[in-house]
Amino acid sequence: MIKNLLDHLEQHKIQLVEAPIPSKSVKALYFDEIIVLDSERIETESEKFCILAEEIGHYETTSGIITDTSDLASVKQENIARRWAYKKLLPLERFIDCFNEGCRNAYEAAEYLGVTVEFLEESVKAYHLIHGDYHIIEDYIIYFNPLGVMKRF
Repeated sequence: MIKNLLDHLEQHKIQLVEAPIPSKSVKALYFDEIIVLDSERIETESEKFCILAEEIGHYETTSGIITDTSDLASVKQENIARRWAYKKLLPLERFIDCFNEGCRNAYEAAEYLGVTVEFLEESVKAYHLIHGDYHIIEDYIIYFNPLGVMKRF
C-alpha cells in the first residue's frame, strides 16, 4: 500500500519533503503540492504511512489554510481528509482480509494492515457513522460497534 501512496504522489506531481516542523502539535503539513513530514517526531513506519495518506487526503479534498483547530470549517476539512485516508488505506474489503487471516484484535489487525491502532479505530468509527452498525459485502457482514466480521452461510 505504501507503493500506492508513493505512486499517487508521483502521478499528481506532489513533492514529499522530510524536514522538521516548528509547531509541536503538527507532524505533517500539506501546501502548494508539497507534503512535509517531520520524520523526527513520527515514531513508526505505520504512523508515517497513515499521516502520509491523510496529507494526500488534504490534496484531494481540501483547500486553504486549515491549521486553526478552533475553526469549525477547518475541523470539517480535516475530517474530510481523514475519511479519504481511511477509504484509501482501509477499504471495507481489508477488514474481510483481516478476518480471513485470523486477526483476533485491533493490534493484530493494525499490524496486518500496516496502520496504527489509532488509525484503525478511527476508521471504524468513521465507517460506523457512514454505514450504521454493520455493512454487508457479498458473503460477509462487517460490524462496526464493536468491529467484527462474520461470514454468512
